[in-house]
Amino acid sequence: MNIALPKDLWNLRPCQKLQNALRLNCQEDEQLELKANFSTTGTFVDLHIDQNRHGLSQSIGDNEKIWLFYPPTEENLRIFTQSTGETSRVTKISRQLHEGLVAQVDSTKVVYIPPGWIHATFTTQPGTLVGINFSSLECLPVMAESLGIHSTMMFRLPGDFSDDFLEYQSVIASFLTDEFEPQLLGEVLSSWVWLHRTLQNTAQFRQTTEAQQMFKALMELFCKVLETGTAGKRAPCCEKQYHDLYRHIQRHHSPLDLLN
Repeated sequence: MNIALPKDLWNLRPCQKLQNALRLNCQEDEQLELKANFSTTGTFVDLHIDQNRHGLSQSIGDNEKIWLFYPPTEENLRIFTQSTGETSRVTKISRQLHEGLVAQVDSTKVVYIPPGWIHATFTTQPGTLVGINFSSLECLPVMAESLGIHSTMMFRLPGDFSDDFLEYQSVIASFLTDEFEPQLLGEVLSSWVWLHRTLQNTAQFRQTTEAQQMFKALMELFCKVLETGTAGKRAPCCEKQYHDLYRHIQRHHSPLDLLN
């Protein structure tokens, strides 16, 4: 279980190299909550994805862990998603996953986990691990692809899809503010254009009442986010320039279209 630490201990931040390589939401830098968990020797954290955000983790003191990493290729994400809701995923699917990496890490190193990477840990020396998660513009394509694949399992655990979509929505919203250049809006929305098309083809996987109600609420809320962030703004989308970006979204990429 992750435990939130006092704000005066929030000192783990992306290094300058990451800051230079990524387009970060500067406002988020003040809100990178540091969390910690304690584990005994032999503790195992099963395969998971940190909601497709960047992650930084560091062992404290004598704590050591073996990390397993798998990149978010389409095949890996499909294999991972098909095991949604199951336990001991590492024993069931790790041999099917491709391009895996293994690392033994102590407190002298900070582990960087790129968006969408599937990972697991084994504790070899007991102690504390601290970590943060953060988002950037570069997260959006990975988030969209993961959500598109995850949508085929929405009937099984709709709450998981909801949590990941709300995180995606949060990143979208953070880059639709007036702080960023209008030209950036087209790049921000390109992931939604792709995801919108994908979700049109996965309606059969949300036929349960719970999934339908959850999906309807998500799309209605996301529509309001898009309206607030794009109405009246001149920006590119679909290789054209639009004087009112939201009007284009309404006609061609509206979340509400997916409810019909």
